[in-house]
Amino acid sequence: MRLQLRAHAVDMNGNQVENPIDLYIYVIDMNDNRPEFQNQVYNGSVAEGSKPAPSELPWALDCSSD
Repeated sequence: MRLQLRAHAVDMNGNQVENPIDLYIYVIDMNDNRPEFQNQVYNGSVAEGSKPAPSELPWALDCSSD
């Protein structure tokens, strides 16, 4: 499964300072059930100098029979 993120930098006033770039994440699942997300699109932001792994990432459900 491939997920696509679009990222761009903005200044303190919200003005775009860099062109958007596409980032792709490949999810490798250990069973035959694809992860299911509640929404098709998620919007968020990360402040400059933030520590890795923001807590606002979407979670997916894995409907495995285990």
